[in-house]
Amino acid sequence: MKGDKVIWFILFFLGICSMVLIYSAASNQLFSPTERHNLMPFVRAHGMFVLLGWLLAFLIQFVDYRKIAPFSRIAWLLALGLLLYTLIFGGSETDIVRRSVTIFGRQIQTFYIVVFLTIIYMANELAHAGTKINDIKRRYLPFLGFVGSLCLLLMSQNVSTSLILLFTTLFMLFISDLGWKPFWLTVGVLVAVVLLLVATSGFHIGFLNRFATVHARVERFFNAPEDTKTYVENMTEAEVDNIRQDIQLEGAVSTGGYLPVNGPGNSIYSNMPQSYSDCIFAIAVEEYGVIIGALLLSMYLILFYRIFLIIQRTSNAFGAYLAGGLGFWITLQALMHISVCVGVMPNTGQTLPLVSWGNVSIVITSICFGIILNISKTKNEKTTIISEGEHE
Repeated sequence: MKGDKVIWFILFFLGICSMVLIYSAASNQLFSPTERHNLMPFVRAHGMFVLLGWLLAFLIQFVDYRKIAPFSRIAWLLALGLLLYTLIFGGSETDIVRRSVTIFGRQIQTFYIVVFLTIIYMANELAHAGTKINDIKRRYLPFLGFVGSLCLLLMSQNVSTSLILLFTTLFMLFISDLGWKPFWLTVGVLVAVVLLLVATSGFHIGFLNRFATVHARVERFFNAPEDTKTYVENMTEAEVDNIRQDIQLEGAVSTGGYLPVNGPGNSIYSNMPQSYSDCIFAIAVEEYGVIIGALLLSMYLILFYRIFLIIQRTSNAFGAYLAGGLGFWITLQALMHISVCVGVMPNTGQTLPLVSWGNVSIVITSICFGIILNISKTKNEKTTIISEGEHE
């Protein structure tokens, strides 16, 4: 295994945690006690994707990441085409939102692929532009237009994912050669627009009706009971199914001790919706204690720190932006998931990377790890990013 050994450890640690937590969280929800023996095919299926992710990361570490750069604009076209196909033909007649397509009888979440391809496009554009990114009319505005068009389409079905892509874009601009004035002006405009869309429920435009859901979640978050802790502590097991998911999340976290208390499979909150995906961190703390929650959080923060080291060590601009974008995307998604589970922010529906159930998310995130590991192999004495645009 080449590349950053710490990142390799994080990849394996999260995969092992995933196997344990998926078995623990899904056992009470998917099967009755008399059918518990049927859980193993489900666990084996998840385990196969974890192993596939490890294999992909191992193989991709040997592929020179610089060979991806020439296909970056094709990647953007693929992302746009896949997103449009999902919006038009995705989902089913009963689905409220369209976030997946059916391929060979299986539902494939396409938004992870769209974000992944968009980050590749942004990394190459920023690397190729160099200091010319400050040419507002010819470079910067077209760049924002390409990325913004994808984000706008994403917002029609998944606001939180589109916001993650926007924040990832801002991070990549932050480490680029863009001047401070256009950068902070962009931040201010984007924040103002997003807040306005949330406050007005997307101006009641049908295309942006998902903001009505976001508005309701934000309003409910700030109007939560003042004595939530006492409320969840006094709940009986019979009441769990009749309360909101966000209250159940706080209840699961608050009942977990510093060390494992309830033990695997003994969660009284495992019957909450999406316990093995959107709520996996809360179940982990309830069953295995604060110690596992602290370890999981530390893994993502350490990953982000290692990403900064990679950015400093590589002299290739495309590699620096690509590692920064992929690493920030994974870390931000994890922090949003954890923040929701501990009651710091409204529900977003984001999963915990490499831990939550999700076949496509595990595969795409593992590919990201493989690319980051490949970039980390390239070490150079120079600690500054050399933009390709400077040599034009």
